[in-house]
Amino acid sequence: MHVFPFLYSSGKISLIFEKLMSYKIITKFTYRQLADLGFSSSKDRPVLPFLISLGFLDQAGSPTQNYFYIKDLRILKRYLNERISLIYKPILANKEYVSNVSIDVLAGIFMEVSGEIPGTCLVYAKTLKSLIEFSGFVYDIGLGSDTGKKMDKNIAPNINISINLPSTTDDAVYDKLFRHLKDFLSPQ
Repeated sequence: MHVFPFLYSSGKISLIFEKLMSYKIITKFTYRQLADLGFSSSKDRPVLPFLISLGFLDQAGSPTQNYFYIKDLRILKRYLNERISLIYKPILANKEYVSNVSIDVLAGIFMEVSGEIPGTCLVYAKTLKSLIEFSGFVYDIGLGSDTGKKMDKNIAPNINISINLPSTTDDAVYDKLFRHLKDFLSPQ
């Protein structure tokens, strides 16, 4: 049985990414930060597992290198297209028309593939439709089993950081601050 990423409030996908674009970069993402972003409803709780399944957070909730793609909308959409192709491969296989079908038909496709109950498949379908709408995903039939264009590994997100430094004459304080910042921003 295949489990797909989902959000009960799938209509908020663009709002979630919009808020994450301007949210501070932290070492661990928790439900408290989710509430800070305005997603405190019980229906918003799957946002963290959703971000984990898309590869933006690791299992502990810490941002992965992919998290920084959120900060640039163009790169984010390309990354999401790649992830949709990978995660929803069983749904997209021989069903290149997925972006043009109704939610009910798409839920039926999810039932076929996942074996889940209709309610769960409807949530999966709404989430996929919202992801497709947000990212502008187009299934490329000509690529066969290797769907979507691969992300250019030479593209790096542009990050601007503003730091209010403490007033001190001790250079060791600055050394520790910048070493920690370097360790945090360096790829793992």
